[in-house]
Amino acid sequence: MKHSEQQLSKEAPWTDLVIAVGVIAMVLGHALFPSIKTSHPASTLYIVIYWWHMPLFFIMGGLTLKPLTRNWRAMWQFVRERIIPMAVTYLIAGTLLIFASHFIHGDSWSYTAHYFVRMLYGGSALNGDLTMMWFFTVMALTLVVVELLITWLDTFTQFFIAVTMFAIGISYGSVSFFHQVPTGPWAADLVLMTTLWMLCGYHAIGITVK
Repeated sequence: MKHSEQQLSKEAPWTDLVIAVGVIAMVLGHALFPSIKTSHPASTLYIVIYWWHMPLFFIMGGLTLKPLTRNWRAMWQFVRERIIPMAVTYLIAGTLLIFASHFIHGDSWSYTAHYFVRMLYGGSALNGDLTMMWFFTVMALTLVVVELLITWLDTFTQFFIAVTMFAIGISYGSVSFFHQVPTGPWAADLVLMTTLWMLCGYHAIGITVK
């Protein structure tokens, strides 16, 4: 846990409970997924959970942010301390999961090698055991975008840009890759929507702990 997250947990203990609820919802959603085509209640509950549980994580992510000193040295320090560790975790965890999949499922070495290329691209180029790995890259990219907004721009401009991005995001025609469900590299197109969620967390919820 990073210093900002430790401080948040200490100043607002309720955030730990909210995150725990989000994790439980995520696990429940994945448990329901195999039944959504055969069970209407499971399908309905799955949809309801996915309305809010992923936005919740990005909203909570906004609580750990604060404006930086307006220079690129401060931004680089933020990237070094918050973003690079996330990228390293993504690569290490992805590598371990790919090798585990190779031996557990008996994948060919050519398939495994190809999976490493897909991991570097990220997003929906990943499937199977790495399906949820998109969260790492989208969270990292969203943190950078929101940090830039709150450091360099006034509140009105922040929300104007975030709302505009969200409007583009819900109508955005994503690119395709490796014949998978379309998305951009590192699922970067999702940042068009997650930016607004995290910015709302920073302003609406974050004021209770800052």
